[in-house]
Amino acid sequence: MIRGLEPAEKSMTPRYHGLSFHLQALARDIPNKRSAEHSRLTILAAAARMAGTQDFPEMTVPDICQACGISRATFYLHFDGRDSLFAELMRQLTALESSLTPSLAACPDVAAGIRAIVDWYIDVHLANASLFHNLTFLRRTNLEINESWLERARILHRAVADELKRFPECRALPHEHADFVLEFFGGGMNSVVSRVNTKLPRNPYVPTDLAKVKASVARLLYRSLFGADAAVPVPAPRRRVRAR
Repeated sequence: MIRGLEPAEKSMTPRYHGLSFHLQALARDIPNKRSAEHSRLTILAAAARMAGTQDFPEMTVPDICQACGISRATFYLHFDGRDSLFAELMRQLTALESSLTPSLAACPDVAAGIRAIVDWYIDVHLANASLFHNLTFLRRTNLEINESWLERARILHRAVADELKRFPECRALPHEHADFVLEFFGGGMNSVVSRVNTKLPRNPYVPTDLAKVKASVARLLYRSLFGADAAVPVPAPRRRVRAR
């Protein structure tokens, strides 16, 4: 396990929570506990929680119903089956990620902004690592989930690009270059963190220290965007004094 990150959903700050906690909070805010919306959110929260410990093939509708204390008839009032349930989880996860996109207004420079983006993306991904693993498995065969996954990528890409445009250095970049780099790094970060806190074997080439992972990714992203490392003070060369 990566140091600095205990089991994912407990280690995030309240701002970076797992989807199951988010859905539970939405359900709690509904006054009428007998309403259809409350039942729907309760089912989604239970499925998101189960997806944190089980793979999709292991999850059954009766198990989901038992986890949230409803009948199968109630389940099928809201969802056609597991596939439609996970398609809705994909949409809910996208909405949560998008709502947590950090504002870079307070960042002193573009390097700090890039670090904030990397921290956000990795933290939210790790808070939902096993759910992402299940959705990655499902998008291979489920067209609806695959389309929602691609839409998620477009939404988050645009949100990150818009925030980075706060900095003149980013506004000066060719759009095609910036878009390609962000798209490339989105997929790269997915790959890096996909084996953390899941049943997949850990990638031996990824550092075990989360802070080092984030720092390395942020440095690589900066270098890819601007062709150089972030500016750091460099000591002036010492002048040689000729012997007389």
